Amino acid sequence: MKIIKMTFAVLLMLVSLSSIAQDKKPMPSPPGSVSTTVGLTDISITYFRPQMKGRKIFGSGDGYLLPYDKLWRAGANSGTVVTFSDGVKVGGKDLPAGEYLLLATPGKSSWTVLFYKDKSIGGNMSKVEDANIAAKVTVSPTKLGDTIQVLTYNITDISKDSKSANIELAWENTSVKIPVVVSLNQ
Repeated sequence: MKIIKMTFAVLLMLVSLSSIAQDKKPMPSPPGSVSTTVGLTDISITYFRPQMKGRKIFGSGDGYLLPYDKLWRAGANSGTVVTFSDGVKVGGKDLPAGEYLLLATPGKSSWTVLFYKDKSIGGNMSKVEDANIAAKVTVSPTKLGDTIQVLTYNITDISKDSKSANIELAWENTSVKIPVVVSLNQ
């Protein structure tokens, strides 16, 4: 009798696990990451990748997912985290080694990008405080010829001497590049 009960319990557990595995579905904004070394500095970006899904993304007015002049977590879910293994300059501003939330205020002719110290706020932009802004830079957006359906980050334009690169955000028909300069004297 014990063997029958144990066999039944094992079968019930296997059926339960099987049904859990079948319920797995893709996330609407799956995680993504990119990393590389520029000079002697490791740079990594982890983020969640929202899709256009027929929506207009950046622009003026209520018809846009991310209207101009409104602070955005620069990704989905808990936001985008950028990590630097060493101190760098972003957009000409000193930024110590560490992990930062990347926040952005899109605009038609310029974007304000924040490297934010308190990662615990995640995607809650109402909790942003000036005291936690480690660096604030202004960059110009570029219009893309091809449509980028899914938010994508890259570390691009690494210089021949490996002293600089760009962190690029690309989505819809917009690209924004944030200049990063590293030191080779670590």
